[in-house]
Amino acid sequence: MNAPAHVVIVGAGQAGARCAHALREFGYDGAVSLVGDEPDAPYERPPLSKAMLGAQAGATRVHLYEAARYDDARIDLLLGTRALQLRADEHAIDLDDGRTLRYDRCILATGGRARPWPGRIRGDGARLLTLRSLAHARVLRERLQQARSLIVIGGGFLGLECADAARAQGIDVTVIESRHSLLPDKLPAALSAQLLKRHEARGIRFRFGGQIKQIVDEPGKPLRVSLRDGETCDADLCLIAIGQLPNVELAAQAGLVTDTGIAVDRLCRTSAPHVYAAGDCVSFPFGETGRRVRVESWQNAEQQSRAAAANALGIETPYTLLPWFWTDQADWNMQFLGLEDPLAPDMRWIVRDGSTQNSARAVWVGLRDARPVAAVALNSGGDVTPLRKLLASGAPVEEAALADTGQRLGKLVQELISRT
Repeated sequence: MNAPAHVVIVGAGQAGARCAHALREFGYDGAVSLVGDEPDAPYERPPLSKAMLGAQAGATRVHLYEAARYDDARIDLLLGTRALQLRADEHAIDLDDGRTLRYDRCILATGGRARPWPGRIRGDGARLLTLRSLAHARVLRERLQQARSLIVIGGGFLGLECADAARAQGIDVTVIESRHSLLPDKLPAALSAQLLKRHEARGIRFRFGGQIKQIVDEPGKPLRVSLRDGETCDADLCLIAIGQLPNVELAAQAGLVTDTGIAVDRLCRTSAPHVYAAGDCVSFPFGETGRRVRVESWQNAEQQSRAAAANALGIETPYTLLPWFWTDQADWNMQFLGLEDPLAPDMRWIVRDGSTQNSARAVWVGLRDARPVAAVALNSGGDVTPLRKLLASGAPVEEAALADTGQRLGKLVQELISRT
């Protein structure tokens, strides 16, 4: 394949910025344009619900690169600029400032947006906030400084991290979660119960199975959330944390195939020639079965962006992923490996409990047919690397050996892999 003269990346988030710099790392010397509709230079999103809301917010570094790095790499950074139309058959992208960019290769890294509240809102909704962007985080941080009470709708990673940060500031917090436990898509039931107990001990209230009837946010009155069972919750502020929607509109309007995201193959290629995609906006074939998934994570943005850059340059790089996520809440660090349903009836969880009187520390390994398919490390970051190796090997394990904390996990994994 001839080297492209111009690569245009649409989306200046983590995936887009990493992709632009990866092009240079792979030796590409042509023109690179990075188009982003936010005014801020590319940044990482995990700190927005963690450090950005904490006591050290002012010292938190979120931007991926210093401004000079883009100049040094000859990356044309077009911030505050929205791509209006992708004309894939003409290799052209129309921007909202009137310009048209011609490309030889295009990489879509359009990310996602906060899912808006789909139900009824009475009033102006001025105290209803979401958290997806750096601008959102600044507003939320400022508003929390003035609030005495907060309702969080949604008990996923984002909602729980924000609830924890608010509670640490002395704010009265209620979390309304439509499901019946914390993080049932990530945690085995026993660990979910432990996490709930820890949050409740810190003073956070939970309403599980809460079906919201309406939200009332009228000037001069307390913000009120009414549940279908007749219960009401009042607060100064409400955070809507019910997930995100992938930004697929540009791709769909151009006729590209979309499903739960912009559909790509294992080489990050969309259905349009010379158009690739990466990050939160993408659905891709996963694992041996090739089932299509969309993964919203820091890791996926980091790794898929590099694969997309390589493939756009003709360096064939099939994208494979062992999903990894993490969350910091209630003074716990939890790291997750895999995409399996932790509550599936055929999933058996084995616990390596290294807790002491003063600290919780454990590793949970999910087995299916005696083979490891998922893991959770609680305050055990040093065990994540051997857990990755264990899951990647697919080696069958003996439950008793796995649960034995008298043997280091790294050594155990080495022995298991050597037998296969």
